[in-house]
Amino acid sequence: MGDGPKMTKSLHIALADRKLRRAWIVHPGEKRYPVHDKVEALPLRMIAELRDEIGG
Repeated sequence: MGDGPKMTKSLHIALADRKLRRAWIVHPGEKRYPVHDKVEALPLRMIAELRDEIGG
C-alpha cells in the first residue's frame, strides 16, 4: 500500500474545518483500508456500497 492513498495536510484541514466525522479517498485500486482514524481508502468499484452504508 506504499503507493496508495494517504493522509495529506489538506485532508486534515478539511476534516477540521468542515467538522467531518468521516471521509473517504476514492482510488482505482482493489482494496478498502483505513488511512486515518476518520479516513478510509475506498476503491471506485465500491462507491455503491458506500452510498448504502451512509444512507444515500
